[in-house]
Amino acid sequence: EDTNREFFEGGSSGGGGVGRSFPEVGLSEQEARSKLQQNGITINKSSCPSGVSYQNVSGGCTSLDGIKASVIEGAIQLKYSCNCPLQITGGTESGHAQGVTDHAGGYKLDFQPNSALDQYVQNNFRYTGFRSDGAKLYKATDGTIMARESDHWDATFK
Repeated sequence: EDTNREFFEGGSSGGGGVGRSFPEVGLSEQEARSKLQQNGITINKSSCPSGVSYQNVSGGCTSLDGIKASVIEGAIQLKYSCNCPLQITGGTESGHAQGVTDHAGGYKLDFQPNSALDQYVQNNFRYTGFRSDGAKLYKATDGTIMARESDHWDATFK
């Protein structure tokens, strides 16, 4: 059975454009970068060598290999909703903290803060308190969680 058929034909419910527009799969580095760049989202560094921690690469690196398609879609939606510049500073590169919905698993992206993004999150997401590491947490009605760490936004898209 063609697992992509449902995606291209609008889903079994016949809902067409309702819900996610990408199947929940891990994208290749090239696919993810292409989708982001087509939508005006930049990535701060080149990709990491396979299996190498970003801390072990001179000047750092940012990988998107294996990122969930829904996370890329979430980033694109954020870009258009906030109408602000978005730059990704962290993706699936090894060296991030491990967890159930973590970076390495393809569930999170880090974004460079900027005044437009900061204002958008603070005005349109609900402040929900602090994460265990002290980051301020904001939650959107769609379930997206933005955590304001010291030097970036940590985004988990639902």
